[in-house]
Amino acid sequence: MNDPADVVRAALDGVEANQSEVIADPLSAQVKAQLALDPATIYTPSSTTT
Repeated sequence: MNDPADVVRAALDGVEANQSEVIADPLSAQVKAQLALDPATIYTPSSTTT
């Protein structure tokens, strides 16, 4: 879990740097990167066991 103070610090740094977007943690960066991928590369059929 992220420390709220770290998120606020990243957001304020982004505002000061006039950034239009701030990614405050590695998980958010990973999710954002995956949004541009073809869904087939993310969602693979799971194997079924019997």
